[in-house]
Amino acid sequence: HYMYGKAPAPPAGVKADVLFTDANALGGKATVRELKISWGIPTAIHLLVATPNRPGKSPCVFGLNFNGNHAVLAEPKIQLPSSWMRSKGNKALAEDRGKDTATWSIEASIDRGYAVATFYNGDVDPDRHDWSDGIHPHYYKAGQTQPGPHEWATIMAWAWGLHRVVDYLVTDGAVDPKRLAVFGHSRNGKTALVAAAKAQAVVLTRILMLSPLFFTLSSVLTSVLQSHKRFLMSAIAPMFYNLGVIAGALFLYPRLGLAGLAWGAAAGSALHFLLQ
Repeated sequence: HYMYGKAPAPPAGVKADVLFTDANALGGKATVRELKISWGIPTAIHLLVATPNRPGKSPCVFGLNFNGNHAVLAEPKIQLPSSWMRSKGNKALAEDRGKDTATWSIEASIDRGYAVATFYNGDVDPDRHDWSDGIHPHYYKAGQTQPGPHEWATIMAWAWGLHRVVDYLVTDGAVDPKRLAVFGHSRNGKTALVAAAKAQAVVLTRILMLSPLFFTLSSVLTSVLQSHKRFLMSAIAPMFYNLGVIAGALFLYPRLGLAGLAWGAAAGSALHFLLQ
């Protein structure tokens, strides 16, 4: 957040309303839906989701688009964005339906068993230097007209929007919540990196918070043991913490990535406590 600003906490009361469903899209290969994700303010995310028509849950790739959902697929039921756009007249045009179909290649992803989800980045914050539109004004304090020096700017706002998409996707019965991948190009690519980094940071922080708890309890036990002149367990307890860290690196990291290292450290601190 030092570069892109600190975002607000996740909102309460998020809901997803289905705007339309086409269960026979792309020649019957896919189900295409558009949903309105909202949370009590006028700004809302219109999420386009295409899932393969096959048994089981599908891995899903998702990201922002620059030109609106209507440009991704030539589906007449897809709503035209109402926010500012870079197209002629700075508004969404029906004539642009499907103009980015070849770029997105959703049918090719469906053929390979992947679901695809996207929304127009301007749903959260139009891609121009103007702080009077988009999501920001709804989070200003009294008298504020633009984000403060340490508050979220556009890329962080877009990343925050991608987190709201994840909140929905993990509840979608057609999507495998354990196989989600965010992607993007140019500014949307930077946003994908920030969104992934922030999500991972939250997970790692929650896991690592276990270590101070166990070490605090362990220090109390150490004091009690040493007051009774029992030093052996206190002396070897750090070795078991190190074993937990090493085990995390050897066995958990290959399967869980950085979270595996965090769980190893948490397990080591728990052993440090339990041994005493």
